[in-house]
Amino acid sequence: MASSVLDQIKSRLDIVDVISGYIKLKKVGVNYRATSPFHQESNPSFFVSPSKQIWHDFSSGIGGDIFKFVMAIEGVDFKEALRILAKKAGVELKQTKQWEKIKTEKDQFYIINELAAQFFEKQMDQGIIGKAAKQYLIKRGLTEETIKEWRIGYAPGTWRGLSDYLIRQKFSESQIERAGLLIRRDGNKSFDRFKGRIMFPINDINGQIAGFTGRILSKKQEEKGMAKYMNIPNTLLYDKSKIIYGIDKAKIHIVKADSVILVEGQMDELMSYQSGVKNVVAISGTALTPSHLLSLKRYTKNLIISFDMDLGGNSATERGIKMALAGDFNVRVVTMPQGQDPADVCRESPNKWIETVGKTKSIVDFYFEVAFSRWSPLDIDGKKKISAMVLPIIAKIPNQIEQMHWVSELSKKIGIRDQAILEELKKYPVQEEDQDLYFDKNEKINIAPLMKSRRQKLEERILALFLNNPEIRGNTSQEQKDSFSLENRDILNIIETNGEISKERKEFLDQIAFEAEIDHEQNGFDDPGVELSECLKELAIIDTKDKMEEISRQIRQCEDSNDFNKAKELCKELQELSKKMIN
Repeated sequence: MASSVLDQIKSRLDIVDVISGYIKLKKVGVNYRATSPFHQESNPSFFVSPSKQIWHDFSSGIGGDIFKFVMAIEGVDFKEALRILAKKAGVELKQTKQWEKIKTEKDQFYIINELAAQFFEKQMDQGIIGKAAKQYLIKRGLTEETIKEWRIGYAPGTWRGLSDYLIRQKFSESQIERAGLLIRRDGNKSFDRFKGRIMFPINDINGQIAGFTGRILSKKQEEKGMAKYMNIPNTLLYDKSKIIYGIDKAKIHIVKADSVILVEGQMDELMSYQSGVKNVVAISGTALTPSHLLSLKRYTKNLIISFDMDLGGNSATERGIKMALAGDFNVRVVTMPQGQDPADVCRESPNKWIETVGKTKSIVDFYFEVAFSRWSPLDIDGKKKISAMVLPIIAKIPNQIEQMHWVSELSKKIGIRDQAILEELKKYPVQEEDQDLYFDKNEKINIAPLMKSRRQKLEERILALFLNNPEIRGNTSQEQKDSFSLENRDILNIIETNGEISKERKEFLDQIAFEAEIDHEQNGFDDPGVELSECLKELAIIDTKDKMEEISRQIRQCEDSNDFNKAKELCKELQELSKKMIN
């Protein structure tokens, strides 16, 4: 791909805007900071430089430009990152024959899904039943603008309407099946997965269609035993345990509000968004998973739940809440009017919904409320049942001060000493399975820390000192320069002589200069001349140790081959180096 295309993308996209689409950044001086999206940490170690248009994650040792960030956060190769960022930048990638040949199966599935969405949209606008489907949505409260913005369509009731269309677009039945839109039965029989359903495209975080949910249109369909909602099966693009409906549009609003509202279904999400409450996403009928939580935590730690809460039965909802608490989320609950869901409230009055989500209570308060409404704290059986409901939730709270607050509250309400409740609390330890579910490394971005050697760190530190402090350039002897690696020795000479620096080396130098800048902001450092001297001393020690290890290896080889004269000479050399180390 021509570098001009890359430069064009970079010129149109600001790194702060790109990264803010994934994680919440906070401005600190001239730079931005966040907790690492790649590792769990309490102290922010992820930094972004708007001036240099680069980032660096000190917890993992990785960094780079917008392309490297998208590759890391999305877990994709460069070609996929290029496609994602080109779309964001509005840069068209020329579809050459070579490009067509190297398209991945993922690329093909994105195209299939896009064509399917266009097909469904057209059916809603042109077909008689499709138009009836649109009127049904409007009757449910959606505006035509919302329907169009969210690209809601209709799958006709025919057996192969979509499949035949996609085949005419040069896709095979096998491809359509693997994309999840075709079902095969008894070898040769095949038909569309979605028939006679309102179609909701499900976008990934970048706004690309990863899959679909289909909803039946009439009660007659439900009476025939058809499921009200049907999701596309898991594919290369779609995994219901990871994808969150509406996250692509809501993420900016989540960061702005510093909270996310979780609702159950698409209509709840759409009606809320349309009503002006846009920091909302839907989990689309599936249980809340560790992957969902990890995705959401990139934007906020404040989780607001607005769906039916089946408590006390070890339900999937309860399980998700406990994982969120174990993951240090601040979990709150929206108390809905009796018998209504968010879509109902929004349809009744957008202002009423805004008021409703403005009145939340902590999840522990909610558990207290439910427990005390079910059982009396005046008898021993009630005390036991209340404790059995509330204590498992309190146990999941990682902050001990917050834990003690709720222990004290429970003590007051049921008339039992704090100490007795604390003893009972020990029966509900945070299960390893809960921690594993949330903190499972396999659920996180698979980024291995870049473990730099001490020599490499010192060499890069010296290069950064020279870059940021021209007055100390030239304060190195030839012997000291010779101890550098070949690549860094070359860069050192270029810096000292103000020579021409290649684009690749400039990116490397920008990176290490940025690291040094952040280190200075975080920790400060002494006079650069003094620091240079200390770095050179340590580098000399490392160089001497490396030479001693190499001579020791040669001595062993000489002894194995009975070359004792050579071994004796090497021993003398080793002794001299040992004296140098002592001095």
